[in-house]
Amino acid sequence: MSELFAHFTYITELLIAEMIFLYSYPKRKGFWLRFIGVALFVELFWAYFNQSDFPVYNPFLYFLIMLAKIISTILAMLFCFKGSAWAIVSSCVGGVALQHMAYQISILIAVLPFVPDWNEYLEFTVCSLLYVGAYFLIGRSIEKNKYGENYDKRMIVVSIAIILICIGLFRFRRSSGTINIPAQIGFCLYAIMCCALALFVQFFWYRFAMLQSNYLVLERIREEERKQYENSKANIELLNIKCHDLKHKLSALEPKLPQEEVDSMRKIIDAYDNTYKTGLDVLDVILNEKNIRCMSKGISLTCMGEGKALSFMSTMDLYSLFGNMLENAIEATERINDSDKKIISVVVEKKEDYVFINAVNYTIEEPSFEDGLPQTTKKGEWGYHGYGLKSIKYIAEKYHGGIAAGAEDGVFTLNVYLLSKTD
Repeated sequence: MSELFAHFTYITELLIAEMIFLYSYPKRKGFWLRFIGVALFVELFWAYFNQSDFPVYNPFLYFLIMLAKIISTILAMLFCFKGSAWAIVSSCVGGVALQHMAYQISILIAVLPFVPDWNEYLEFTVCSLLYVGAYFLIGRSIEKNKYGENYDKRMIVVSIAIILICIGLFRFRRSSGTINIPAQIGFCLYAIMCCALALFVQFFWYRFAMLQSNYLVLERIREEERKQYENSKANIELLNIKCHDLKHKLSALEPKLPQEEVDSMRKIIDAYDNTYKTGLDVLDVILNEKNIRCMSKGISLTCMGEGKALSFMSTMDLYSLFGNMLENAIEATERINDSDKKIISVVVEKKEDYVFINAVNYTIEEPSFEDGLPQTTKKGEWGYHGYGLKSIKYIAEKYHGGIAAGAEDGVFTLNVYLLSKTD
C-alpha cells in the first residue's frame, strides 16, 4: 500500500503545487472534466512506469525521467488552461520549485532525533502546510498583478535553469549513496535556497522590475510634460498678446463694420483671451489650454474654486495633475453625440488642511476598475496609455492624499484630495 502511495505522491504534489500558481488563469471549456481526466492519466501512466523494471539506478537516466514527469504535468496544464504558453510554463515551474522545497524540508525534519524516519506521509504533510502558505503569499497576488499577461521571459528562463540544476544535482547526489547528517543538512539547505531563489526571481523580482519600469515611464512622462508646459505657457502668452492687438484693431475698425459682425468678432476674441484667471498662473495656463481644445470639440469646460488653495503644489505637479485629469475627461466627452452632455465640470474646494478636487463628465462607456483605478479602453495601442491616472495617484500620494473614481448612470467622477500642510 505504501509503495502504491509513493507512486502517486510526487505527481499529486506536483499537480497541486502547479494549481496554486495557475488557479486564477482562464480555464478551458469543461475544465474540471479535462483536469480530472488528464490528472488520472498522468498518475496511472507514471504509476505503471514506476512498477516496470526500468533501470533507474543510472543518475542521468533518473534525472531524465524526473524531467519527463515534470513535462507531462506541464502538458496537462496546457490542456486545461488558456493563456500564454510562457506564462503557464512559468507557473508550472513555480509549482516544481515549491514541491521540491517541501520535499527538502521534510528531509530536514526527518533528521531531527525525535522524528521517525522519512516517509511519503511526512512529505505530504509538509507539502500541505507549505502549499497553504504559498497560496496566501504568492498565489493570490498572481491574479492581482496579472502575471499571466505581464511576465518576463528572461526571468522565466533563469528560474527554469535554477530548478533544473537543483533537481539535477540532487539526483546525482542520491546516486553517491549514504552521506553523513551534516552533509545532508547542508545539501537540503542549499536546495531550499535555490527553490526560494527561483520563486523570488519569478514572482517578486519581476514585480519589483515592473514597478521600477512604471516609475521610469512616469518620470519620462513628467519630463515631456515639463517641456509641454513651457510650450503651452509661451503659446498662451502669445495668444493673449494677439488677442489684445486684435481688440485694438477691432476698435479702430468698429465704425466701418456692421455692429452684428463686430459683436461676433469680439465674442470670438474674448473666448480665446485668457478666459480663466484663478490666481495661480500654472493653473490658468492648463485651464486655458484645455478650454481651447474643448471649444474646438464643442465641449463646455467649467472650473470653480480658488486656485490659490493649490499654491502649495509644485508647478509641474499641478500641471500634470490637471493636465491628465482634463485630458481623460475630454477624451471621454468628445465621443458623446448629445451636445447637452458635452460638459466637464471641475471644482476645487479647501476644507481645513485638505484640498479637494472634483472632476465630473459624461461618458458613453463606463470603464472597468482595478485597485480603485479605471482601466484604459485603448487596447492594443502603443504608448503611455493608462499612465495618466497612475500619475494622478502618484501626485496625490506625494501630498499625503489619494484618489477615488467611480462611474454610475453614464457619469464619471474623479475625486482627488491633497494635504495642503505637509510639514
